[in-house]
Amino acid sequence: MVCSGVRLLPCLFVLAACTPPIADALRDARAAAEPPATLEVRWEERGGTALGAREIVVHGDGRVELSVWRPGFASGDPTSSGRPSGRADRTAVHRASAAQVRELIELLLELEAWDQQVDDDLPDPSLDRGRAWLKLRVGAASSEVWEHHADLEATGRLVRVRDTLEALLARTEVDDDASNDDSTAPDVGADDAAGEDADVAPDPAEATDREAGDVVGADRS
Repeated sequence: MVCSGVRLLPCLFVLAACTPPIADALRDARAAAEPPATLEVRWEERGGTALGAREIVVHGDGRVELSVWRPGFASGDPTSSGRPSGRADRTAVHRASAAQVRELIELLLELEAWDQQVDDDLPDPSLDRGRAWLKLRVGAASSEVWEHHADLEATGRLVRVRDTLEALLARTEVDDDASNDDSTAPDVGADDAAGEDADVAPDPAEATDREAGDVVGADRS
């Protein structure tokens, strides 16, 4: 029995070494009294000139940042991850509770969202259909996975993260102070400003639904 245990010991070390640091960091974040401030869940969806681009970022402190680029040159290369070089057409900052952030962490752990998975049964879509990336970070631990935009619904995996983020935007309130920050808000012309003053302010929940579903997120095929 002792020899058997000795033989198994190296295997246990190998299994421990195979566990991605981000997985352990997310488990620690789930168990913590409050989500760590270094937590960052970043969703990037790029459809290029035809579909535009969108970015949703959830931070451990509850900030949820939304940026939308309408279809056009500014939305950039649909196969390239990272923030588009053009200025976002819409930006907003929401506030989520610790419980809501923890629910998101639970989903990431359930999906093992740090693991890049490829479905060989799906045909390769044309490159102009774009891609979606899920980037996770907790402290020094990080991961990045992606899927073709056209495959999101077919695989039913990363799209669950997108749907959860959209629901989070719909359930949280806009942080007006952060959303009106001149460093992130798009330019507004004098005519536009005058028009906004004359109009009745839209309901924040309805505006959030429109923002979350704009551009690439509206294509469910």
